[in-house]
Amino acid sequence: MKFGNYTINNPESFETPEYVIFENILQHNIDTILSMVKTPSRLIPHAKTHKSREMLNFQIARGITRHKTSTLEEIQILSECNPEELILAYPLASEIKAKRYSEIINQNKNIKYSAIAGTVYHLDILSKIENLDGVYIDLDTGMHRTGIDVNESDELLKKLFTDSNLNFKGIHGYDGHLVGIFLFLAVFNKFKTLLFCVKFVEM
Repeated sequence: MKFGNYTINNPESFETPEYVIFENILQHNIDTILSMVKTPSRLIPHAKTHKSREMLNFQIARGITRHKTSTLEEIQILSECNPEELILAYPLASEIKAKRYSEIINQNKNIKYSAIAGTVYHLDILSKIENLDGVYIDLDTGMHRTGIDVNESDELLKKLFTDSNLNFKGIHGYDGHLVGIFLFLAVFNKFKTLLFCVKFVEM
């Protein structure tokens, strides 16, 4: 059975809907991305597009060892693949979730676990998590879907660097499907000027 450039030799061998991967195309896509970022350590793909141990293992085998997810359920499943780092890319907003994240972290101490924060409240929640490797500041890049406005981030930075036990790991942003990377870079560059006054931040 042929659909455009895709061919399935025996469509009666599985039920639908089915999760089908054409390995040569997947390999090509990964090769293309790796050629753009130059080194796998700069790439942090989102697991929400596959939610699969098999796919994560495939990427880890190619040297892509840092990944982000949106839910604790995904974190739990992907921890079984033993990646270098897993980032929870959705703000934790309750102590019960922080407790659950702590349990996952303490069950997998060879993995670095991080989270994002866009408010002072998020920092307060994250500070309750044992052995969290660090936090990424989540910036609103203009989509107004997630993150803090760069013009309102002073209090968040002050809390992070003077009144928390959290390790700053970097900046997180959703560049969106409309405005793209250029608006994100503009917001990022503006945010960097705020970070320069913080003694222990390395850019």
